[in-house]
Amino acid sequence: MAWKSVKAIILFASIVGTSFAQTLRIRDVMVSEPGLPRTVNFSCTADYNAVQCVHDVKTLQHELARYPLDGLGRWSFVLAPSDHWAELVAKLKGNPVSPAFSVLDQGTTVFEQALFSAAPARSWELMQMFGALGAPLLRLAITHELGHAMCAEMDERRADEFGRELRSREAASCATDAHQRSSSSPQARSRSMP
Repeated sequence: MAWKSVKAIILFASIVGTSFAQTLRIRDVMVSEPGLPRTVNFSCTADYNAVQCVHDVKTLQHELARYPLDGLGRWSFVLAPSDHWAELVAKLKGNPVSPAFSVLDQGTTVFEQALFSAAPARSWELMQMFGALGAPLLRLAITHELGHAMCAEMDERRADEFGRELRSREAASCATDAHQRSSSSPQARSRSMP
């Protein structure tokens, strides 16, 4: 299946902001997947259904286990319900159409619930934008956001290239000039959780 890369570049947002911590109320989920680094944490927002949270975190962990995460460092993955997604992303000055975003200086990636369970209106919108739903769209979102997270990369095209390499099972590598630039920036160094 051909991915609509240009749309993916535009729609998956990488947001760097200090208001992030005040915007999300989260609860940690104690579910572990063998092979995932201990430095990776999983949470859902307080308004995410608790049973659905555990189920969706397990799904996310299973998908993440496909990829080499050793270089990720301390990172948090947060799931947020679709009901308030547009409002949440708008507060962070992001693109509310995007079902995922990363806050690099907070060491966090947030995924919308629509990536895990269908919501008719949102599913139609995501299908129109990405040409995929379900597991293929979740993999696209995960690998793209790993491009931001693992490379401390704010550039959408470079994150998309990294994600494409991960999905094709190639040895994914960060763009050299971006990695050097990012690793010397304060944002890249502040990958610890808030």
